[in-house]
Amino acid sequence: MPQPFQLSTVVGIKSLPGTAAYANEPFSAIVDCAVSDALTYYNAGIRNIIIQNVNDWPSREKVGPETVAYMSVIGSEVRNAVGGDCALGISVLRNDGVAAVAIAHAVQAQFIRAKVYVGAMISAAGIETGCMNEVLSLRHAIGSDVNIWADIRSRTGIPITDYPILQECAFAVDKGLCDHMILSSQSFDDSIELVRTVKKAYPKCQVMLGGAVNHQNLQIACSHADGAIVASCLKRDGKMHEVIDPERLQSFMALYQNCIDSPQTSMVNGK
Repeated sequence: MPQPFQLSTVVGIKSLPGTAAYANEPFSAIVDCAVSDALTYYNAGIRNIIIQNVNDWPSREKVGPETVAYMSVIGSEVRNAVGGDCALGISVLRNDGVAAVAIAHAVQAQFIRAKVYVGAMISAAGIETGCMNEVLSLRHAIGSDVNIWADIRSRTGIPITDYPILQECAFAVDKGLCDHMILSSQSFDDSIELVRTVKKAYPKCQVMLGGAVNHQNLQIACSHADGAIVASCLKRDGKMHEVIDPERLQSFMALYQNCIDSPQTSMVNGK
């Protein structure tokens, strides 16, 4: 049976102790802020919430044990605060899929987001390589059944090679056992074109937009993708590092409800 467009968002936790951006704020206050943001999104109707260390800077490809510990505490508190019908995800920047699996398993999260799962890309932070092998190895070793949401293309970087995207998708799905494929490009139009290409080749797979979805283009996103991860458009001035804007959130959720209620909106397996 077709399922409605899957909306997900990000709780960007404040800078954690051990990072240069840490502002000496008590850790309890950081936890409280993350829980408050998660509840705000949950109460607005969003049922997929990703916890991400988006404010840790400079970011490292692999985080230290202190970040794993802090994010585990935050994840546990958020897990206990939101309803059981909320799927919790873990994303550890820059691209620490192993840490994400460990945290997710410990806090009983449902999925991880791996920013570079297969292949390799270059971003402002440097070269980032796929974490598929390490993620699968740890997931098997600890007996975890956490789902894998894998970014196949990301607007935050450029692929190092011109390896065909459908071959990367095949590798991520067939070898990497990913549950969702996430796509984004430098523009929204390019992102939609990627989604069309991948969805045509993998009609039964969950193909999501990983960025650039906002109030103006949500209807288009709903017509082509199986879901989207939104964050910046729900914040003050549309900026990721700002606080949640209640008016933006309310208006976006009203648009979202109209989209999934509309008979013209395509549904999963019905595109």
